[in-house]
Amino acid sequence: MRFKWHYEAMAADYWMVDNIKIEGERSATPKFTLTYTAGVGGIIEGITPQEVEKGASGTVVEAKADIGYKFVQWSDGKTDNPRIDINVSADIEVTAKFSKIEAVKYTVTYEAGLNGRIVGVSVQELAEGLTTTEVKAVAKSGYRFMKWSDGKTEASRTDVVTDNVTYEAIFEKELTKTTIIVGKAITPNGDGKNDVWLIEGNTTFVKCSVELYTRSGKLVYKSDDYKNDFDGTVSDGKLPGGSYISVVKIESLNKVITDWLYINF
Repeated sequence: MRFKWHYEAMAADYWMVDNIKIEGERSATPKFTLTYTAGVGGIIEGITPQEVEKGASGTVVEAKADIGYKFVQWSDGKTDNPRIDINVSADIEVTAKFSKIEAVKYTVTYEAGLNGRIVGVSVQELAEGLTTTEVKAVAKSGYRFMKWSDGKTEASRTDVVTDNVTYEAIFEKELTKTTIIVGKAITPNGDGKNDVWLIEGNTTFVKCSVELYTRSGKLVYKSDDYKNDFDGTVSDGKLPGGSYISVVKIESLNKVITDWLYINF
């Protein structure tokens, strides 16, 4: 007795026994199910479940972490992400595992310099990217807030946390208009009266700068930090007597005073 196996495309399988045809149904190709689920802290992007034939490959899936979490691995130990399962030979059921990200925290400190105080929480420890609660620099009587150590000029502030940092509020003595009096004439003759050009109240602010011009606009004298010591003398001698245009700049007050200065030797 002779056995012979035959296969014909698009037809049933059959045996030939002594040239006698014995037909049978061809067995179907096995199929498997791929199932992907997400643990706490994330989601699955892609098709799940998937049904694939033996030896075939699934389609790509990706474990997406929620804000504040990160992907760790799949429950079968694989760390591929995105992942695709190839040459499938059995059902696959896996879960994506996520872990919580520990937030980095920084300390923001607000300090008051002399003659002032901080209103609000002066030391704040927050996670990176968060915003501090509002604080305000308040000057004591007779003084005013000038600026923060980082250059900001608004007394009230909030900050986005990016690092450990300290901001100091800087205060200065408060001036009124009546405390700034620019002299209009000097008579430098050595009698102790009006011998130098005076800017009254000069000791109550940090500094001022001065400039003198002739009537035609020529600069003849300049000081970036005036000390009430100009007596009409410049680098090449005494200035001619007469009237000059004076410009006084007080940076801390954002003030510019333009007037006349008369010099009489």
